[in-house]
Amino acid sequence: MQVLHEIYLKAALYKTKISSTAFKAANKKMDEVVKYEGQFIDGIDKYRKKYGI
Repeated sequence: MQVLHEIYLKAALYKTKISSTAFKAANKKMDEVVKYEGQFIDGIDKYRKKYGI
């Protein structure tokens, strides 16, 4: 996931200058996204197992 995140940032910031503070804040937000995405996927997997999907 970190590799994809780095690719995304390279694409998003290709021609844009950004402060280190904003960059750190964006990375912190992405860490939160990854955490919640993992929780969501775990929940879906439990649901699928429960109902045999």
